[in-house]
Amino acid sequence: MIAKQQNEMFALKKKLEANLNERLKVRETEHNKLLKRYQNVKREIEKQHNIERNKFDKSMQGYISKDKNARPDTATQRM
Repeated sequence: MIAKQQNEMFALKKKLEANLNERLKVRETEHNKLLKRYQNVKREIEKQHNIERNKFDKSMQGYISKDKNARPDTATQRM
């Protein structure tokens, strides 16, 4: 009787351990998918940000090169 219970307990422990290992694998897989997705979104946002910054820098370079020696209107109005 005791041997039968011990065998049943051993079988249940083994089944629980296998179930836990399977859930851990699934969890790790889902984590890796989310991490890759996050990295891709972050990379895309950074790329768009760099494009916008480059556009802004180019537009500012055109503005600065036109009037290198001129003072801004606000500086002349305050005097």
